[in-house]
Amino acid sequence: MHLVLSRVPNCDLVIVPSTRDLTHLLPMPQAPFQCSSVAIFAPNPCYISANDYRICISTADIVKEICTGSCFRASHPINRIKQAFNELLEQRSLHPFCPTATPVDFQLLESMQLPDSPDVLIVPSRMACLVDFVGDTLCANPGSLAKDTEAGVI
Repeated sequence: MHLVLSRVPNCDLVIVPSTRDLTHLLPMPQAPFQCSSVAIFAPNPCYISANDYRICISTADIVKEICTGSCFRASHPINRIKQAFNELLEQRSLHPFCPTATPVDFQLLESMQLPDSPDVLIVPSRMACLVDFVGDTLCANPGSLAKDTEAGVI
């Protein structure tokens, strides 16, 4: 981390726990890592303000859950991932209303609500990578660092 931050001096590194971390067991929402470091450790999901941009991040694979649980029928091709982001923004929640594979502490469900549309929404998914605007929100699925059959590298 020190190497990355030394090369980009005006940058903050934000680390968000994953629902797939062995050290951060479910349910959602997850508390931030308890470390002392140069990085910012945020909860999952988190809302960050950077240079007047509102950024929302969740590491639960909500996009895949919405895509596999939805039925789309249209006369023209629809990007299912973009449609899943649209549904997240419309329902104003980082927890799908349909049944989900990600356990949630429903007493803390309010912390997973979107008070308004963020400027940037980042939700890593096993679905195809995507960066696109949905309305006024830039939605990003950066994919995952490691696949189930491969080791990840940093």
